[in-house]
Amino acid sequence: MKKNWENYAKLFSFEKGEAIFFRGEEVKGLHILSKGIVVAEMLKENGDVNQIEEMRGETLLASAFVFGENPYYPVDLRAKTDCDIYFIPREKLIVVFQEEPEILEKFVNDISSKAQFLSNRLWSQFQYKSIGSKLNRYLLAKEREGICHFDRSLKELAEFFGVSRPSLSRVLGQYVEEGILERMGRNRYKILKRQSLEEK
Repeated sequence: MKKNWENYAKLFSFEKGEAIFFRGEEVKGLHILSKGIVVAEMLKENGDVNQIEEMRGETLLASAFVFGENPYYPVDLRAKTDCDIYFIPREKLIVVFQEEPEILEKFVNDISSKAQFLSNRLWSQFQYKSIGSKLNRYLLAKEREGICHFDRSLKELAEFFGVSRPSLSRVLGQYVEEGILERMGRNRYKILKRQSLEEK
């Protein structure tokens, strides 16, 4: 069944690997990911690409930049898989919000969640300065019944921490040698000494 907001939206399809928008482009409305996976990326000065976030499912894209004094995309967005994205022009959004309060609630919650995430991440950059501290916090957060399964590749995790992949690999290897972790397969570790992670 077609949702009311879809009457104000245009549907765009993107193929795997295709650029959806680039950093610095003006945000002219709200993009809603309907199907597929997209990744937010930032190009470093040396030409490397830093993956910032991966999004899937029904997700609002760049919601915090639809309104305000600087309505420009802060990162590049690329289709990781084939995907469909709805676009609602800014001038139609107020009408959509009035007709469908649940969309307004989702929009406000999305902005608030992103602001909280950025605030917590900024704080963690000051509070957890070493690679070990960042890794420990991540391991303890992802641990389920003594097993930690990384939700991203080692390269992506290193980018998330803001460190090099070899440096992160060395710390993981050191934890295995010290008997803190046991490697159980690709990106899966068993925590043998939880207290060591809490104390480090």
